[in-house]
Amino acid sequence: MSDTMNIPITINSINSTVTNNNRYEYRIPGNLTLRNSEVSLIKGFIFNSMFNVSKTYFDNDQFRYAYPDGAGMTTRTLTLRSGYYDVNRLNQYMHESMDTHGEYLLAADGITKIYYLNLNENLVYYANTVTAIPVPTAAEMAALGYSQPVGAPALPPVATTPQLIILNNKFGKLIGYAPGSYPAVPLAALYEAIGTIPAQINPQYAFNICLSMTNTPLVNSVPNSIFPFSFTVPFLGQQVLDPFQYQYYPCLDGSYKSIIVSIMDQENRYAVLNDPDFQVTVNFRTMKN
Repeated sequence: MSDTMNIPITINSINSTVTNNNRYEYRIPGNLTLRNSEVSLIKGFIFNSMFNVSKTYFDNDQFRYAYPDGAGMTTRTLTLRSGYYDVNRLNQYMHESMDTHGEYLLAADGITKIYYLNLNENLVYYANTVTAIPVPTAAEMAALGYSQPVGAPALPPVATTPQLIILNNKFGKLIGYAPGSYPAVPLAALYEAIGTIPAQINPQYAFNICLSMTNTPLVNSVPNSIFPFSFTVPFLGQQVLDPFQYQYYPCLDGSYKSIIVSIMDQENRYAVLNDPDFQVTVNFRTMKN
């Protein structure tokens, strides 16, 4: 190896063996021998295909709600398919269940649906808000000019709120609520609750491009990282990895038949990518004295 070694190598989803959409093994023609070497990411491309709800990875795919049915309450468990959900989509998903079971009222125009349990973003407080409105009695509904859809549950004898039920910390962390019922018991008055913990709609929010031949455990909690990044493009957008200044990391001496690129999150877990299309160009050079 000469003292002026510079070896740029491009690794992508075409020239590599891809495992779980987050690990790319590029077989080097011949061997790559590294002695007193360092490496930097030059440029990269990756798609924001991160799911934030997954039974397998995050155990945050279920929640419940309870809705008045006559003098009692009916509880429904909602199981989310793995995917990306913002708070508005979670609220819509809950309302779709209510649509199926007639758990809403129709306004005086006979068209507009009125939902009595909502989960909404609260940008003022960097949180979300659960709003539960008392479902009216039959007499109160008539006075409002409202009506029930076909197949609706019986109206309560006393105006009664629905409840949002958080089953575990994993889903609760997603929207910013501790496990429990909101409200704790059905009420006869309007109920609003702002989330008490910071909502983390993305369980994975910081990422690292990692190389198999680097190891910097004393300076990095993700030992093989050569480039940290976060997604600044929306879901399904293409993120360009473009260092403002090249940062070189020391390589472990040895002879390598392959280069393994992994994408790890802030807790050194594999990123839950769903689109394997990916490319990085790295440059190996002799370490400067």
